[in-house]
Amino acid sequence: TGIVSGGGGIYSTHDLTIDGCTISSNSTAGYGGGMFLGRSSTITNCSVEMNESNYGGGMADDMTANANVITHSLFKGNKAAGTGGGIAIGYAQTAVESCMFTSNSAGGGGGVSIAVLNSPVRNCQFYANSATNGAPFGGGGAQGIDFANCIFSNNWAAGIGGGVVAHG
Repeated sequence: TGIVSGGGGIYSTHDLTIDGCTISSNSTAGYGGGMFLGRSSTITNCSVEMNESNYGGGMADDMTANANVITHSLFKGNKAAGTGGGIAIGYAQTAVESCMFTSNSAGGGGGVSIAVLNSPVRNCQFYANSATNGAPFGGGGAQGIDFANCIFSNNWAAGIGGGVVAHG
């Protein structure tokens, strides 16, 4: 029920708290090169780097996920063939705060791809992320609709929205 392949570094279908960890150089042909999260998860003070997957190079969520909180973490150099180089949020309401997304790449949403309402992104920085697919994907820095006090700089998209694409 809701289980898909993924989680090159961490695969969890339960509540999970990760604090102060480095998750790097993992890969999967599925979802979440660095982490694949289910239920309610809290990620704090982590470095998520150089992971690779089809969706959510650094992290992806499971359709059974309830709510995630990601704070004070770095997502750097992650890659996804589909969406969400740094993070792909497709199912769970997720709050992302005070994080840095740099040098991530994906087909769409190089830094972050969020397809869920009520998933705020606050006080984050998006630098040198890229989206390689054309319209309607784009969003070199991010895809989503709820951003506040964020900085978008030097992001690139082959299609639309080098900094951000807002669908919704």
